[in-house]
Amino acid sequence: MKILRNLIIGACATMATALPSVASTYSHKDLIDLLDNNGIPVTINNSTYCDGTIYGNYRFSGIQRQMNLCPGAEIDDHDLSTLRHETWHAIQHCVNSTRGTDANTPVNTNIQELVEVVNTILPHQVVSAIKAGYPQEHWLVEFEANVVERILTAEELANVFIETCTLR
Repeated sequence: MKILRNLIIGACATMATALPSVASTYSHKDLIDLLDNNGIPVTINNSTYCDGTIYGNYRFSGIQRQMNLCPGAEIDDHDLSTLRHETWHAIQHCVNSTRGTDANTPVNTNIQELVEVVNTILPHQVVSAIKAGYPQEHWLVEFEANVVERILTAEELANVFIETCTLR
């Protein structure tokens, strides 16, 4: 697993210089605060977006960005995974904006490497669900976000977000 984490983090590290790491007591609430404080307002259970069909989403239009989380009455591990997943989509957006690449380009542009990681980490039913639920041009970013939500912690994602998405 450590090799896979390094693979994903390494792809992001090429986009930025190293910064001090976030405190080791980092929580998912801290991750939400980091997003909020850096131009990505996070809504929770907003009825406009949380209609029972999604767990969350990351939306952007021009420079406007927003994350919506739909945990329902209680927050559980699945909801925290959704936060990590949607945070990766925000990171993908930042990386693609910096590189000038299409929004549906994964951070790791080595597709063969990404396929190997996906085949190692994601259960077949998740791969099938992504293929059934998204247009083909979204598959790679969804595969990557589904991998990342499983292997990176809130703290690790915060560090990548700081490296790729915050103004210095």
